[in-house]
Amino acid sequence: MSKEAVKKRDYLKELIDRFKEPVVETGFTRTDQIPTLRNHPCTEDISAINVASTTSFFDNLMSTRLIEEPIETVSLDKIRELHKKIYNEIMEQQDAILENFEEAKYDAPPDIRMIKKILEQGYIDAAKRVIDLINLEIRIRDGQIHQDRSIENKPRIENNFNTIRAFLLLFRKADKCRKLGKIEEEATIYLNLATYYVQEGIHWLWLSYEFFTMSINACNDYHGDNGLTEATVRYVFGKFCFLRIRYLKEALIHLGKARKLSAGRSWTASGYTGIKDDYIYPSARTLLYLTNIAMITEGEVTEPKDILHHLQEALIISENEGEFLEILVPLADAYNNVDNPREAIKYLTQYKMMAKDNPNVPEHMALTNMDFVKDMELRFCYYYTKG
Repeated sequence: MSKEAVKKRDYLKELIDRFKEPVVETGFTRTDQIPTLRNHPCTEDISAINVASTTSFFDNLMSTRLIEEPIETVSLDKIRELHKKIYNEIMEQQDAILENFEEAKYDAPPDIRMIKKILEQGYIDAAKRVIDLINLEIRIRDGQIHQDRSIENKPRIENNFNTIRAFLLLFRKADKCRKLGKIEEEATIYLNLATYYVQEGIHWLWLSYEFFTMSINACNDYHGDNGLTEATVRYVFGKFCFLRIRYLKEALIHLGKARKLSAGRSWTASGYTGIKDDYIYPSARTLLYLTNIAMITEGEVTEPKDILHHLQEALIISENEGEFLEILVPLADAYNNVDNPREAIKYLTQYKMMAKDNPNVPEHMALTNMDFVKDMELRFCYYYTKG
């Protein structure tokens, strides 16, 4: 890291200390009486894309199991169009703040002077969060630099004062929304930032994660819009955890809550994912099913009782014959591994009944596959012996 970069970061910290203000309790409470136009499911105001089709996204998502690196069909144009509007609003606010600013009054570098002027407008809490992000970025880089020297040449928040100004203004706007009880708007600001940086490449996924977390913290347990905001944030975050960063345990939490909140609703997250008809409930259900399986296949759980738990969860939320069938044999093995051969025999028998003369069964698990049939017979013999 250059001496100039260190000097600038230290200068920022000094500015924050200089303008530090006492913490003031806002006293605001979350209320379910906040007016909203998004109470009715499946209307145009829910999403940037008009929901007209009845075809659900989850029917096609099953193919992700066949792809080592799941491919996102995200419309970058739609997401970038949304963020261009936000950027224009930021620049308008910035111009107003700096309208009467005279650089000659300060000895600091020009970019630092602009930050100082913004801090003088009361952006201290927002600045603290920016400093936290910069420090986190430094720790991440220090931890990776010995593995990849090219990291030194990649963009950094601390060297991009346009980004810092944008964060200050957006964080300040989010704080104002929070004080006014506009929880939906506050959560949306952070969600927009999170989805934007998802598209900026793997280098910025850590920052997306931080913004997703801020969005969750903003709308957690908020029911002023019947749970729409929280369901949307948790679904998009859970999908990010599963498909992009493989935080499977965290994906289970967010997708489970998104599914619960959206049950009986036709809410869509198309405006954030860029996928047409990306209905939250069915999509969260499918991702939840896949995540429970991945917990086992990727070694997140190894204890027999934990493996059984995730297979049971997958079976409970399975919604078609294919999903149900592919769980039965592993479930039988899992019951056997916790010394319950009777349940193992029950699920194995159920599989044989459902798979018989069934053209939808995969070839490697079909009863016409002699190797598979031999494995099944060996299982029956072993389970009966234990029972």
